[in-house]
Amino acid sequence: AYIFFFKEASFSKLLCNFFSANFIQKPGGFTQILSKQKCNERNAAAKRLQPGDSSRLPYPFQVLRHLDRGDLMLMNRQPSLHKPSMMGHRTRVLKGQRALRLNYAPCKAYNADFDANVGSNFLVPKDGTPLLGLIQDHVVSGVLLTIRGRFFSKEDFMHLVLSAFAETTQRLIIPPPAMLKPRRLWSGKQIISTILRNCIPLDKPLLNLRSKAKTPLSCWKVDGCEMPEFNMSESEHYGSTQYGLIHCCWDLYGHRHAIRILSCLSRLFTTHLQYHGFTLGVADILVRKEADKKRRKEIEALRKCGN
Repeated sequence: AYIFFFKEASFSKLLCNFFSANFIQKPGGFTQILSKQKCNERNAAAKRLQPGDSSRLPYPFQVLRHLDRGDLMLMNRQPSLHKPSMMGHRTRVLKGQRALRLNYAPCKAYNADFDANVGSNFLVPKDGTPLLGLIQDHVVSGVLLTIRGRFFSKEDFMHLVLSAFAETTQRLIIPPPAMLKPRRLWSGKQIISTILRNCIPLDKPLLNLRSKAKTPLSCWKVDGCEMPEFNMSESEHYGSTQYGLIHCCWDLYGHRHAIRILSCLSRLFTTHLQYHGFTLGVADILVRKEADKKRRKEIEALRKCGN
C-alpha cells in the first residue's frame, strides 16, 4: 500500500490520532473506515502504509484526513466567468466554528456574494486593473481615522498599531509624535505611515505617492485660512482602484508585501471602527428640504422641455 504525504513519521502519527485521519481509499473503489474506538486497527493500518512511489502512481492509497492549518485548498466558484474564479488558499483552522470563512475585503475575484484573497491574482488578466481592495466598513473607518484633526494618545496609538500587526514578531519602527504640547499626540495619518514603514522591506526605497481623492481639498477650506495640502485617505487609496496605494505597493514591492499591507490595514480599520463607532439610520439618507425643492424644480423644468 502506498500513500502520498510529505513526512512519513508525521503521517503515521496523524493516522493513529483519531482526530486527524478518517478514511483510507483503496484501489477498486473500496473505502476503509477508521474507527474512533479501535486504536489497534488504526495502528495496524498506519504500519501497512508506505510513502508514495512515482513508479506506482496509478494505484495509490488515499488517506482522507481533517483539514490542518497551512494546507493548500483549490476553490472554484461556478460558473467560472474568468480566470480568478479558481484560486488557491492557505487554510487557517478556527476552533469552535463549523463554517467556511473567507475574507470579504477583496470582492471582485469570485464575482459572487463572498470573496477571497490571493496575492498572485491581484490584477485582472484582461486589462491589468486591481482585483483586491478594502470595501464598506473599512472605507468608513479609514476616512474617520485619517480625517483632519484626528489625534491619538500613546496608548491608543500603540493599541491600533499592534492590532494591525497581530501576528508579527519583528521590532516595529514607531515615528515621533506629531504634537508635543500640551500633550504627546499622534495623528491618524501617522498610523498609516507606520504600517507602510514596517511592511516595506528595509532594502527598498520608501513609497512616494501623490494621488487623487474623491473628496476634494476645497471641502476643507475655511474662510481666512489657506487650503490644506494633504487630504484624508479613502477608497481611492486602499480599494480596488487603479494606481492607488495598494496597486503601487504591488508594482514596487511585489504581491507578498502588498497583501501584507492590505491585511494590516484591514485589521487596523476593523479595530478602529469598533473603538470609534459608526451608525447609519434612515434619517441620514433622507433628502433635505432644500435639496428636495431643487429636485422638484428640475423635474418641472424637464416636463416643460418634453412638452
